[in-house]
Amino acid sequence: MDYKEYAKGLVNDRDNIIAAYGYGSCFSHQSGYSEDTKKSIDLIFVVDDIKKWNKNNFKLQENDYSRYTKAMFNVLPKRVLTSGTSVIYNVVTGRYDVDFKYGLIEKERLIHDLYSWDHFYICGRMQKPTYVIKGNSEIDGAIEYNRKSALLVSLLMIDQDIVRIDDLLEMICRLSYMGDVRTLFAENPNKVRNIVNGSKELLMDMYLNSEYIYDIKGQHLFINMDKVYSDKKYLPRHLVEYCEKIYKKKSNITYCLEKYIKSKNIKESMIHPIKQFSVSGFSTCKKYMSEKMKKKSLK
Repeated sequence: MDYKEYAKGLVNDRDNIIAAYGYGSCFSHQSGYSEDTKKSIDLIFVVDDIKKWNKNNFKLQENDYSRYTKAMFNVLPKRVLTSGTSVIYNVVTGRYDVDFKYGLIEKERLIHDLYSWDHFYICGRMQKPTYVIKGNSEIDGAIEYNRKSALLVSLLMIDQDIVRIDDLLEMICRLSYMGDVRTLFAENPNKVRNIVNGSKELLMDMYLNSEYIYDIKGQHLFINMDKVYSDKKYLPRHLVEYCEKIYKKKSNITYCLEKYIKSKNIKESMIHPIKQFSVSGFSTCKKYMSEKMKKKSLK
């Protein structure tokens, strides 16, 4: 199946989507999976207002919702749907040719998070390869800033003048998994390595044209660490504010960065499943989690 074309059809059939992005193994290859591995399509839909968008979509795409999910999207206030991670997913299983889920996030919240890292949930996903189904110049600019920040943070955490390409790419992809409680029971233990091995060219296109890299020889990068250190002041606002507080305790920058990202991932990886359960219900979440847990045994 051509998952990209199928995803384009899903977007075209739904109104008032400002921007749409695909991510995961349907859009960029991940090593470690066979051709027979069951896939579902992972999408992000950017909308103006989650409540209004769903109300309109109830009429146009009734099959997107179970009776329970539709009721929850109606009943739960927007502050609950957007709390904790800014995004809420509609998981659609058994009602179309392919299972899929789309995360709904409001444009202003997405842009705020990409620039501030107030919430890291979607920022982390946008740091890895994504497939642009429908772009938006304002959002795309925020995504570029988010990725530059991920590169800068990764270089600061590695803190070396000469870095292996794979080590840098793995560090970037690992940011969104640091402290994520789901990696303990419901994720492929080699997820980061599989992403890099399967999508290395895409990641190199995304990150190796940086002004921080002044030379590439074979599998090694030569880094302008003076510029890296001087640019740390341009990191996302919430991260800078956090590190300034920690600095007063005389901690080093690597410790500050790792502690901040882990604290975000731990909190959000615990909050999001609880919020998602309230919207999707037991049966849908059980089916989705069972597929995730199968990947725990993959290599």
